[in-house]
Amino acid sequence: MNSKTSHWSFFIDTGGTFTDCLAHDPCGNLHRAKVLSRGSLSAQVLKIESDGSILLAGSPNWPDSFPLGFRLQSGKDQSPIYVIGWEHSKARLVLDTQVPGQIIPGSAIELLSGEEAPVLGQRLILSRAGISPDEVTSVIRLATTRCTNALLEGKGNPPVLFLTSGFPDLLEIGDQRRTGLFDLVPQKRPVLHGPVIEVDERMDRGGKPIQMPDLSLIEPFARELIDRGERVAVVSFLHSYINDSHEQLVGQALLAWGFKRVVCSAEIRRFRKWLPRCESSVVEAYLSFVLSGYLDAVEKGLGQGGKLLVCSSSGGLSRRADYRAIDSLLSGPAGGVVGASAVARSAGLNNFINLDMGGTSSDVSRYSGSFAYQSSHQVGDARVDNVAMRIETVAAGGGSICRVVDGLLKVGPESAGAYPGPACYGFGGPLCLTDVNLLLGRLDPTQFSTPVFESASKQRLNQWVEQSDRSAEDLLHGFLSLADDAMANAIRKVSVAEGYDPSDHALVSFGGAGGQHACGVAERLGMDQILSPGDSGLLSAYGLSCASLERVGERSILLPLDDESIREIESQLVAQTLNALPVKDGKLDQKTAFVRLAGQDAPLEVPYSKFTEISRLYRDKFLKVFGYFPTDRALELYSLRVRVVGLKPRLEEEAFSASTTCLPSDGGRKIYNRTEIQVGT
Repeated sequence: MNSKTSHWSFFIDTGGTFTDCLAHDPCGNLHRAKVLSRGSLSAQVLKIESDGSILLAGSPNWPDSFPLGFRLQSGKDQSPIYVIGWEHSKARLVLDTQVPGQIIPGSAIELLSGEEAPVLGQRLILSRAGISPDEVTSVIRLATTRCTNALLEGKGNPPVLFLTSGFPDLLEIGDQRRTGLFDLVPQKRPVLHGPVIEVDERMDRGGKPIQMPDLSLIEPFARELIDRGERVAVVSFLHSYINDSHEQLVGQALLAWGFKRVVCSAEIRRFRKWLPRCESSVVEAYLSFVLSGYLDAVEKGLGQGGKLLVCSSSGGLSRRADYRAIDSLLSGPAGGVVGASAVARSAGLNNFINLDMGGTSSDVSRYSGSFAYQSSHQVGDARVDNVAMRIETVAAGGGSICRVVDGLLKVGPESAGAYPGPACYGFGGPLCLTDVNLLLGRLDPTQFSTPVFESASKQRLNQWVEQSDRSAEDLLHGFLSLADDAMANAIRKVSVAEGYDPSDHALVSFGGAGGQHACGVAERLGMDQILSPGDSGLLSAYGLSCASLERVGERSILLPLDDESIREIESQLVAQTLNALPVKDGKLDQKTAFVRLAGQDAPLEVPYSKFTEISRLYRDKFLKVFGYFPTDRALELYSLRVRVVGLKPRLEEEAFSASTTCLPSDGGRKIYNRTEIQVGT
């Protein structure tokens, strides 16, 4: 086969610590790679030769010349040092200058590629196959936490906010709920926007213009802000959900005056309720340059004819042109839910709870015949009105920092991230959950894709032993128990709090750290069935191969449920959403009605097949939630949502045998080697 015509498919999930890469070559073979999300490779120094070259331990699986031009990082400040030679057969690394004194046998080094992690992972897989990225056409299906991390770390671009006059503190006041209700010193709610400009304009509640915005009054303020370096703006006016002509007028003027990115709130969320519409628009603008810069860098690695599809928070794939920053905030976890659901259903399970434990956090979700969605979600202090999978996140991951504060054990929420990472990575990191599992003998250092330094973990643990009155064993088991409790509580939020018993579900454990905690979590919840998939550390990437192109259409209705025009509105919404799907074989996958009692504010979400079912389904759900149903109240349809998808991959159910194999160990536990266990054990 001519390599210049070969086609590769890549499925890449970038988390807070690691980036997991899977690929299918033209023959259908599966390739794997795992790199640090900083776009780097790590290794351990075995020996420094007399000629100044470095021999690495473990013979890293990097093809000859692959890391040429990478910058060496040894954990301390230093002048730039670059790799000029690499021999895979000898595990020999050559630098462009003398080896720094801090690099000694046994120390850890990191090689920074200067590329985004998905590009590095793609190149590594192709290089191992002896192929240059320029010789293939690639399709990359990507999930990423880049925007999520930027939001949590405050690394976005605060936009200028143009609001209807009289409401300059709309987002500062918010819904008047305080963060830390019982804090002795109240904290002001942080906002993501920059300067606020009030615009004299007004639209009545029916969408009729009362006062047009005067652009000549706005222009001086806008040009002054541009001169000060402002480049991103949000335009959000009262009642724009029903008539956005004022927003469009001002938005187009701002672009003409020199703003590089302008977000109009009605384009983000065309629904009643100004506050969530404005909040979501500010988040979109705040992260817009973060997302575009990242995706631009990834697209450069595609080569000619390449194609990029990105996973959204709802678990579907979108083209780059259709993808928004607010679509990405639960991108990685949603891919994991899709992958876990695929393997669980292949195993014959239909009711299960997913536990995805990665390096930074753990994500849990429930599946009972279909995916559960939510209309809004929160990331840090930011609230976003956007369709997403129903996922509960808790700050307990392999990189969660373990410490003792005033005699109390703490796990997270802070994370050591990809660098320095847990202490056992060898870069001077703190004691983390990965170190705890390593020191308890629950991890096999030989199975790591990166070097592991158990002595560094012991050193960090001993520091806490000296500062507390607890033994090492007590500290380790205490940290482990806290993490298990945190994950069990998160599962209760998606099960018990919604009327479901977790013991009626199987636990699907995946993520790089999921298997280490699955039994402890299941025991706390009375769950007696655990599914641990193969390649569980790469399951979020695998989920991207199971995902399909999707589009979600929503429309505000605000009509009595028995209004005859609603069915026509539903048909139009389905047709418009199908037309927006960039494939011809799209089909309707799910319809959801948001229904409320006349006079109520909050609707209930009611998935349905036939329109005539909505009233009965709403009544059943109302009874389940509130325990009664008022028969003298009319029903109102607040909004409709439809989800259309492209062709879904076919799942084949696995057949399990009853055999088992076991390798003896020196300790008191049975240790099972996955590579020697038959399917179904």
